[in-house]
Amino acid sequence: MGADIHWIIERRHRSGTWHAVGTDMHSWRRYYDSGQFRNYPDNCPPDIRLNDRNYDLFSLLSDVRSEKPVRKTVMIPREPASLSEMGRAELDYWGEDAHSAGYAMGNTLFALLEHKNEDLKGFAETIKEVLDSGVANLILPLFHVPAPDEERIYPDLDDTESAHDRLARIRESEGLLSWKDDPDSIRMIVFYDN
Repeated sequence: MGADIHWIIERRHRSGTWHAVGTDMHSWRRYYDSGQFRNYPDNCPPDIRLNDRNYDLFSLLSDVRSEKPVRKTVMIPREPASLSEMGRAELDYWGEDAHSAGYAMGNTLFALLEHKNEDLKGFAETIKEVLDSGVANLILPLFHVPAPDEERIYPDLDDTESAHDRLARIRESEGLLSWKDDPDSIRMIVFYDN
């Protein structure tokens, strides 16, 4: 049985609150609905490439699937104190299957662009590609699950988000701080499941 990585990209709002702007499951759902999944893994978008199973990377990020203990991982080995509403919902959705949650701030992630380890450098390059693509410029609406063991409903992908709610979300997103001006206004939470 293998371990899969799950991720949440959050950005800080000028009010000081954190908002999820990307998650692995939202990205997969958007990718699947687009019909592009037929080309996987060739030519897939960067937010889908962040999901690649790479145990060497998991070990360096979070000491998951390590052959020997890692002295210093990239991720701070706990949830951030001010987790976004979507971040909390994602972790709660996975329940006991979620393990080894941790996070890293933007400065830490961007420093990996110069790292000598190719797995870490590639991971950071992919995160930067995600950010540069504009995918992480809009606050995500909270998903809901109609009944236990059913798929998540993403209002923006399932046409259940009202025009009023979408406009409010777009306006709220205008208050997200620039990660280019303040790298620590972005962070990534990762966790794993077996």
